[in-house]
Amino acid sequence: LISIIQDVVDMPVSKIHMPARPFDGPAIVLDTRQAEDELKWRPQVPIRDGIAKTWEWIKSISPSSRSQD
Repeated sequence: LISIIQDVVDMPVSKIHMPARPFDGPAIVLDTRQAEDELKWRPQVPIRDGIAKTWEWIKSISPSSRSQD
């Protein structure tokens, strides 16, 4: 996921490993199969495209990110 974000934003992304907070789940799994099986839901946008669209939106509303183009 980090490599996709770095590629889309065309800049390094810092990773900071922090201790788990009391309300954090034991793991984060980016897998939609359970939602597909139980809810009959499938993602309509590939992850890379969704990140790119989100980045474009962020740039459109944020003067600081527009200056990093």
